[in-house]
Amino acid sequence: MTHREYMVLFICIVIAATGGLIVLVIVVIKKRKSKLSVAPETNVRANVKRKIIKKHNYYICFQFPDGTDKVLKVEPEIYKEIQENETGTLFYKEHIPFMEMKGFEMMRIENKTI
Repeated sequence: MTHREYMVLFICIVIAATGGLIVLVIVVIKKRKSKLSVAPETNVRANVKRKIIKKHNYYICFQFPDGTDKVLKVEPEIYKEIQENETGTLFYKEHIPFMEMKGFEMMRIENKTI
């Protein structure tokens, strides 16, 4: 085999491996979405412990009444609406290790004058 033939073979192997990796990623993503779609929606009272931004991704850390924390990836619009130390009802779906936020309803405190 000539050097050129080895290079063509190498390029074909790299392309095949890359294609296989892409297919694997697609399968994993579909499997994750499938598991979350059948998971029951849960709601729990939670406190917004902190907000995190990492590499253009937005996360909110919620603390549950039992003291456990859950960090959820959220859309930028939701990230802007929710403030640290707010308390409310967190709606989410979970199929370990995946978790998806469905909503957060803040508790409203009514001002009453006596």
